[in-house]
Amino acid sequence: MGLTLTNEQIDQTYAGLIKMNDNVGITGVLKPLSDGLGSNLPFEVSTTGVNFTGTVTGIDAVQTIVAGTNVTVDATDPANPIVSAAGGGGGGATPPMTVDMLPSIKSSTSTRKSYRNGETVIGYTFTNTALAGTAMWKVMPMTEADTISTIYYNIQTAGTTDTTIGIYELTTDADGEIVMGTLLKNCGTVSAATGGDKFLDLTASPFVMPAGATYGAVGIMIGNTTPATSINIATWSGGGLNSAWSNGTENVGSATVYRAIQRRYNSWTGSLPTDASAGAYASTTSGALMLMVANN
Repeated sequence: MGLTLTNEQIDQTYAGLIKMNDNVGITGVLKPLSDGLGSNLPFEVSTTGVNFTGTVTGIDAVQTIVAGTNVTVDATDPANPIVSAAGGGGGGATPPMTVDMLPSIKSSTSTRKSYRNGETVIGYTFTNTALAGTAMWKVMPMTEADTISTIYYNIQTAGTTDTTIGIYELTTDADGEIVMGTLLKNCGTVSAATGGDKFLDLTASPFVMPAGATYGAVGIMIGNTTPATSINIATWSGGGLNSAWSNGTENVGSATVYRAIQRRYNSWTGSLPTDASAGAYASTTSGALMLMVANN
């Protein structure tokens, strides 16, 4: 506690008084405070603000900002530093996104508005879909650093040809709809000369979901290396639950919405395109690609 001025003489104590340094009252302009002997204190005051001109201690506040990895700090104005980050917004990895979380996926023009929801649903039966002159693809939810080490699918009707599989980034076209973009991994070929389950082993060089993906998913495309040779691949049938809801909660307007949607890439030439974003896409009401992946 400081000393009281009670019963003290002004001429003996004025040195300890705090005043405006110009002995004029406070105004709208910042002016230093001083003691009775004219020594300025390390702060200024006005009717609208306070400015500290010396070092401030004892206050739990940020004093400096130190740049870290991929971060720069512009402290030209120390009171308003500008912090910039490279390589993303620092908000963590893009979470995995199922097809009902994505923008509409590219389909044929006549049915584009109806197809939004997931292709594969537990309990569906399977059917055969011809793989000739076109490729099929599906969306696979993934997040940063997720891996794919094995891809499973089934050949129902064999043929003298191979199947080839590629994993693609997802992007949007001029219509704002999801299409496959850049080829991220060519997974190689598997003979389709015999039917049955096929296991594409990637354990020696698994696919790793890259950082900074716009969408938390990839597109996986499977095609026939000899487009003129027809083979049948197992797909999900839309008949397991009567194919559709009518006026249900997951409908688009009053349209019929199918749950098992066959998504086709119609620009197939027998090999994986390095960029599939400009290709022709289409869909039908059932027969989604029956394809599973493993990460071990």
